[in-house]
Parts: sequence; C-alpha cells; structure tokens
Amino acid sequence: MVIINIKEKSNQYEMLFDLILKNSIYASFHLPNFESCDKVLGFNKITDFINKSEDSYKQYVKKCNRIIDIIKDEIISVSVAKQYGNSKFGYYSLIYKFKLSKHFIDYLSKCKSLFCWDRDEMMPEDICFYKPNKRCYISTISHEESIILYEETKKDLLYLQSKNIIYQKIPKLLFRRNTTPIL
Repeated sequence: MVIINIKEKSNQYEMLFDLILKNSIYASFHLPNFESCDKVLGFNKITDFINKSEDSYKQYVKKCNRIIDIIKDEIISVSVAKQYGNSKFGYYSLIYKFKLSKHFIDYLSKCKSLFCWDRDEMMPEDICFYKPNKRCYISTISHEESIILYEETKKDLLYLQSKNIIYQKIPKLLFRRNTTPIL
C-alpha cells in the first residue's frame, strides 16, 4: 500500500490520471452532508432531494451537478448510506458508482486539486478508482488530502518513480482497504 503525495495542481496529476486510465474501468464518489435521514429515505433521484433541501446543500449540489452531468450516461448505481469506503459518517451521503470515462478524468485534470471543497471547482469526496476485477485500485480521502494506491505492483512503482511522483509505502496494518464494492 502506498500514499501518493500530490497536493496542488501540477503535471504530476496528469501522470497520475494516465496511470488511473490504464488500470481502472470503474469509479465512485460520495456527495456528503445529508442533514436528515427522514428527508433522504425514499428518494430515488437527487432532484427530489434538492427540492426539499436546505439552501447551503442546494448550492453544494448545484456545483457538483457539473460532475453528475459528466458521468450521467456511465452511472451504474446511486445509493444513500452512512458509510463509504473507509469512512463512517454521522450523516447520509449519496454514493455514485459509474464506469470511468475520459470525460471524468478530463474534468479532474482541469481542477487545481482532487480536494477542492469550497471553490468553484467543487469536487465530490473520496473518489475511488477500481480495477477490472472490481477491487479498489486508487482512492482519495478528501479530509486528509490523501491519495492511496492499493496493491501496488512493481510496474506501478516504476511508473511513479519515472514521473518523479513522490510516494511512501505504508504497512497494510495501518490502513484498511477500501471495501466499497463497485457492483
């Protein structure tokens, strides 16, 4: 397991995205901060929730609608949960699972960082990229601004080294694998 150190916009993001596109075919993320489970349960569409939501969350979701529009034809499922990947929340989130597309990677590559929460470049949280075997390959932890590569291969590490992308190996005992299944 490896933590990749890329914080701000750099050409290293482009190189990381190349690695992701070569090895991943699915992705997922969550849109956080559902204030009340009573308002969420039973809704099948994000627009149903937006119409009954608080103004601050409406603004957040509107910013994220750009991303949802990019993936709308690739969506596999949308669900509501209090847990996603390695995180448990005190609130409900929408979990989007979708086929990875070049359009989504192009959107990410235009942003300053994978961790933009309060800017015009609003990003969803905790983006995960999955291998064809549906196991998590790379995930982000937004609140820690971390990028984690699971089950790295020698080829992955050589690629990171060749692109001068800084990484640090960590013991598997320190970090649980992202267990969010893609399908």
